[in-house]
Amino acid sequence: MVNATPANLLAAIAQAKAENKLLLLEFGSSDSCAPCMKLEEKVFSQPEFKDYAATNLVFLRIDFPDRHKLPPSVEATNLLLGTQFEILPFPSFVALDRDGKEFWRFPAKDDANPKTPAGFSSPQGFIAWIEEVRLKLK
Repeated sequence: MVNATPANLLAAIAQAKAENKLLLLEFGSSDSCAPCMKLEEKVFSQPEFKDYAATNLVFLRIDFPDRHKLPPSVEATNLLLGTQFEILPFPSFVALDRDGKEFWRFPAKDDANPKTPAGFSSPQGFIAWIEEVRLKLK
């Protein structure tokens, strides 16, 4: 999941708007968050999800690794985005509308004990979960 170049949120917003796609941000840790690593293995690395994401999403993955060092510009950008969106815990997902405004997140800011969605275990389940979010955008 390690993002090698800094995420460009403004460019992602413009792309999502131009391509009529959902802008989904994923905040996690590629090397110290068990649910994040499971998502990578079971969902994000699978061809079915990759095909879905290419067609339906602008998917920004923001990494906060413990054991790997990010380039300074990437680390600074990730920290800024994490602070801007008040991210805690990992993984967290934020969906932005076509104007770049947050309209959905998981877990909710006030949810101290979020229940892991069933979709976290398969590409099909995750896609179904995100499709519910996409319907809220329209």
